[in-house]
Amino acid sequence: MGTYEIVPREALPEEYQEMMATEAHHNHPIIRDPQGTLRWMPDPEVEAALLPLSLNDLVPLLHALGHGKNSEVYRHLYRCMGYSLFGYWEVFYWEVNNPAVVAYKPPVSGYLVLNTPTTPNDPVEGFFTQSVQLAYEVRKGSGANCFYSDGTHSPTAQSFCEHHSHTESCYTVDITVNP
Repeated sequence: MGTYEIVPREALPEEYQEMMATEAHHNHPIIRDPQGTLRWMPDPEVEAALLPLSLNDLVPLLHALGHGKNSEVYRHLYRCMGYSLFGYWEVFYWEVNNPAVVAYKPPVSGYLVLNTPTTPNDPVEGFFTQSVQLAYEVRKGSGANCFYSDGTHSPTAQSFCEHHSHTESCYTVDITVNP
């Protein structure tokens, strides 16, 4: 690719700021290539794997696998290909090319807090939270500390603690949910 400059998201032109707000769920680097084009930094392994293919080959494959333009798999591939920001906007954010753009929901990362059943008949129960503090407090069985970092009480976490008070039987899993 030659020499390039990494461009911080806050230094991007105003016309990309709305798109970047929606793309805040990942930290894929943005570069300015030698021609001055702003683009996602390409992944050399993805570039090498795609050498014999074109987008005309890939798009039908993505659709056959159930990945439309609002799929994170589809978008991630374009970022790893080093697509220009303008081209990315055209493909994913321009209503002419993606009529369902308003339905796009970025992935959400968080924590699944679960109990470990103590007998074969016990159900696995749990809940999802984006708060690491809440997940940690609930996992250690701290029913009195079922609050988000802003001080808001979580009735769901409180109920979970009341029903699963053995700290050795609770654990957390980091997950990403694609709405």
